[in-house]
Amino acid sequence: MMPGLGGMGNKKMPEIDSEESEKKMARMEAMIYSMTPEERQNPDLLNISRKHRIAKGAGVDIAEVNRMVKQFNETRKMMKKLPGLMGGIGGKKGKFKFPF
Repeated sequence: MMPGLGGMGNKKMPEIDSEESEKKMARMEAMIYSMTPEERQNPDLLNISRKHRIAKGAGVDIAEVNRMVKQFNETRKMMKKLPGLMGGIGGKKGKFKFPF
C-alpha cells in the first residue's frame, strides 16, 4: 500500500505509459544534440532562427523547442531557490547547463 492511493488494496499500480515517456525523452535528446556547444552552455542565446534550426535538426515542431526551453528555465529558477542542495553539481552555484 502506498500513501495517497486511497483504497486500492492489493490492486496493481496503474501502468505508466513508458513508451510515450521514451518518445518524449528521445525528442528532447535530439533537440539538445541539435544545439551548438555554446547554446548548451547558455540557452539564453537561443533566438527564433536558432530555435528553427534546432527544430529542423531534431525533426520536431518549434513549439517543442520552446516548451523544452521554458521547462529548462522553470527548473533553473526552482533550483536557485534550493541553496546548498545542488551546491556541488556543475562546480559553480547557480550555473545550470543542459546535460549534454
